[in-house]
Order: sequence, then C-alpha cells, then structure tokens
Amino acid sequence: MAAAKAKPVSTACPPHPLPQAHVDRLEAQRRLLVSARSVSLAQRMLLYAHDELAMATMRLRLAVEGGCRVRVSCVCVKGG
Repeated sequence: MAAAKAKPVSTACPPHPLPQAHVDRLEAQRRLLVSARSVSLAQRMLLYAHDELAMATMRLRLAVEGGCRVRVSCVCVKGG
C-alpha cells in the first residue's frame, strides 16, 4: 500500500483583502506624525524663548532693585 502524502500545513496569514488601502493608511499616518513632530518642535522652541525672556527680565529686575539675593549668572548693578 502506498502511503498517502499529507499536504504541508501553511502557517502564514491569509493575504489582506485590501493591501493597498492598508499601505495608504499607514502612509497617511506617517505624514501626519511628521507634521505633528514639526509643530511640536516649533512649540518647544517658542516655549524656550519665552522662558529665556522671563528669566532675563527677572535677572534685570533683581539687579535694578538691588535685590540680588539669589546667586545667578548676572552682574548686579546698583543704581545711584
């Protein structure tokens, strides 16, 4: 008797019914994330600029008022 040959069992997933739609959606998400990252970096730089202006204003105010109680990297100028 001849032994019946068994068909190999495939463990691969069946093909996606709409592969191009899936690829298009991933590409749209990638573009959106690239844009969001650019906006995030611009917002961070704006925040750093505002913070730097606030710190410089505080140092100047302390220097003018003669209230340099905190050690900061500024030259305290006494008004006369």
